[in-house]
Amino acid sequence: MEPPRNRSAFESQRGSSQPMANGKSVFQSRKERQEVERDAQLLANRIALLKQEEMKTWKKIEETKKKAAEVMRLKQKNEERIRSKVEKMQYDNAVASENKDRIARMKKEHSYEK
Repeated sequence: MEPPRNRSAFESQRGSSQPMANGKSVFQSRKERQEVERDAQLLANRIALLKQEEMKTWKKIEETKKKAAEVMRLKQKNEERIRSKVEKMQYDNAVASENKDRIARMKKEHSYEK
């Protein structure tokens, strides 16, 4: 037969405020454990929130990259359009100048013939 347990140890296990072997009561230990669990849950919630914020930030970064690429594409398209326009103007001016010179030569030749 087992010897009877110490009465204070039995009462400590039931929740009395008697100290346990480590000097704390069951109530204090339970309260500390609950605080630790609450702190752990708060940290887990904070980590989840930070992960959500990180995902939002990455999404914004990707959107910004897409917008920057679109702006660059439009800028290149615009530069090409302007370059094409300038080339056409230069060609038109060269043709007009050539036509002027040809007309001037024809007038001179016509005046010599008279």
